[in-house]
Formats: sequence, structure tokens, C-alpha cells
Amino acid sequence: LRADLRSERIRITDLERLMGPRTEAAAEEVAQEAAEELPVPAPAAGPDRPLITIDGVDRSALPDWQAEVDYTLARLVGPEIEVENVELRSQLRDQIVAASLSGGGQIRGEPLDLSLRLGTPDGQPPAGGAYPIEAHLEAGQTTIDVNGRLAEAMRFGKARVSFEMASPTPKKWLALAGLPTAGVQQVRAMGELVRDGERWRLPELYLEVGESNLFGTASADLAGARPLLTADLRSNRLDFNDLMPAQEEAEKVAEEEAEE
Repeated sequence: LRADLRSERIRITDLERLMGPRTEAAAEEVAQEAAEELPVPAPAAGPDRPLITIDGVDRSALPDWQAEVDYTLARLVGPEIEVENVELRSQLRDQIVAASLSGGGQIRGEPLDLSLRLGTPDGQPPAGGAYPIEAHLEAGQTTIDVNGRLAEAMRFGKARVSFEMASPTPKKWLALAGLPTAGVQQVRAMGELVRDGERWRLPELYLEVGESNLFGTASADLAGARPLLTADLRSNRLDFNDLMPAQEEAEKVAEEEAEE
């Protein structure tokens, strides 16, 4: 299966109008018609097993097809967001997905740049079985970076992932996500997450909120009947106003958001 698709311009509002309000019964009818028309093989894992769990993707549930899908979008326009030059490259080989996504533009008047890569270009893990995952998001002065390796393609049972996030203005993005914003000052976090079966570790962790910080190590062992949690944490400075904003400020922010 090979597809090379392109779009010059897409408006999110047009998609919403096209979809329109649907009842649950109508949605089920459309899904049933699509299932009857497409030759999708039954998943080998069985219908009652989820495709994605905390352990990763159940590859046996994916069709054993050879597929390549490329998609280019010149411009995506929506409320408070405009993305340009979006490129998606994806492959499915031997029930392993490899994909890359990139694009740029602006969101709420701030510059936007994003990229994502899963696996390797040929859909096969490199020597040693590692399956790379990389993600980068930059919105204004806010940046998020994730880099990791999975011991088995698309499976999270044994993995090592590093992360870094910094935002001098988190209120804007929290509000966009519909989350509380009262008292939230600049935020910075970095560290590494390691998983080996039922054991999760944070051998390196640093968190900074406003003028407060927290750093150290933590782990969770879920193998036993009772989870075992351990942590060795320290702080150079801890201001409860950073972590528990004053009620007056919370009420003020709530009023401002209500007016908006």
C-alpha cells in the first residue's frame, strides 16, 4: 500500500461543520459501514485486547501489511493557531510503525515549531534492537524535548527516556489546555525515566517552579503485592507561595478568565 497525499489549506472550522453534530447511533452506523467496505483483517490478539496499554502497542493487533503513507499540508488554520508546511512520513513493515512529523507556524501569536520521530526510516529497529523516539515542541519561549530508546520496537517494557521542559510563561498554555493557572510561575523540569519491567526509576530529576526547586532520585517497584516507592529528594529553596498560590490571587485569575 502506497499513498502520497497533499492539501493546500485546511480550516479546522470547516472540518467541524463537515462533521456536524451526530448522535451515537449515527456514528456507530457510519463506523459499521466503513468496517464492511474496508478489507481490514481481524486482529491476531483478539477483539477484547486493547491495542495500546502502559506496556506499549500490541503489534500482533496490527495488520501484517507493507504500507507507506506521506502527507504534506501547506497550511492549517484554526482558532488561535496557524500551522504551515506540515510533513508526515510513515511506514508499516513487519507490524512495526516508523513515522516522522514536522511543521511550524504560530499559536496565540507566538512562534510554533514541532517535530516528532518514531522508529527509523526503514521501519526496522537499528542494531541492538533499540527503537528511537524523539519529540520537540517550541511555542514562544516554551520548549519541550523528549529523547528515548525502547529495547523493543513500540514496546515500553524496557525503556530509557530523557525529558526537558522550560516555560517562563506557563499560564498561557495552561489556560489553552483548560487547566488552572492561578499562581503558576515559571516552570522548568528535566530528568530521565527508566523502566525495566515492573520497576520505574527517575535516576535524575530536577523541578523548578517559580523560585522553588526540587531535585534528586525516585523509583517505584510494582512487582510485589504492594507497590514500593522510594525517593531521595532535596531543595535549595522552597516557597509555598509557588506551590500553593494565595486565595486572593486565585480568585483574581478566575475573574480574569471568566471575563475572557
